[in-house]
Amino acid sequence: MKFVQLLICLLISSTGAAQTQSPNIFEFDSGLEFFHTKSFFYDNGEEVTAFDAQATPELAKKSIEFLRSKTKNPITWVVLLQPGTFETKGVSAFQSVGAKVIASRKTTDAIVAESDDIKIDSVFDLAHRLELKNGQAIILKDLLKPGSSSNHTVAYIAEEEAVFVSGLVHYQSHAWLQGHLINRRNIPTLQSWIDDLNELNKMLKRDPEVTVYGSRCKLVNLPTAVYEQTRYLKAAYPIILNYYLANRGNWQGNNIPEKFQQEFQTEMEQAFPGFELSVLARSALRACWTCEGAEKPK
Repeated sequence: MKFVQLLICLLISSTGAAQTQSPNIFEFDSGLEFFHTKSFFYDNGEEVTAFDAQATPELAKKSIEFLRSKTKNPITWVVLLQPGTFETKGVSAFQSVGAKVIASRKTTDAIVAESDDIKIDSVFDLAHRLELKNGQAIILKDLLKPGSSSNHTVAYIAEEEAVFVSGLVHYQSHAWLQGHLINRRNIPTLQSWIDDLNELNKMLKRDPEVTVYGSRCKLVNLPTAVYEQTRYLKAAYPIILNYYLANRGNWQGNNIPEKFQQEFQTEMEQAFPGFELSVLARSALRACWTCEGAEKPK
């Protein structure tokens, strides 16, 4: 295993592709307690569009307070890019200040299946032009397959050369590898995740320097984001599977003793030196890597 980890260390290297954040885009970070989940706000000079809504109404209110220190323009829309708890549970705080919540039908259906206390104001199928008051449009599009979540919507702002992807990309950070729910089991679909990355790359091939804004990663250009995330998923798979098969008999369901979580986290830290949020790697142990539907990356 040490040889494999050494080999992966040599393969996974930073390409130095950091991007500069647009002055019209503001980033709120939830902090370590909530795994540094980020919300982004785009201010076009007249109104603000938010992307993802944080994990609690209290956190969402803090993000709105943060925004008010940057701009007084009203928040008119909140775009939910995936149906996870960390991205959706704070929507009521935004609605209380007059914002409308928009999500794709696939994301909305997944949210409703998990929770009935989140209200979506506008639902679209597959793709949508979100028209702003000044005539500008934000392009929203569902990717075809599940990845780190059961659905991924991406939001593209041509004027900013920016694409918001939520948990699809974790550049220089460990990924959330729990998988999405299928028949009440968390099933990882790594090849579908890679297929989504390639779909996004193809979609925006005319804008190769577009900056990727992810919910738990550093800013990066799109080709590098796709390349590095794909390499991470392919390199992580054998480490996860080997540890899972060797140790899964030591826990029941998601009741995983701390000893095994810490041991696995350490293995991932050694395999990916310098990557942030290694605590996220623990989520991989809650997935069923041998269940029907689990995908091995090609």
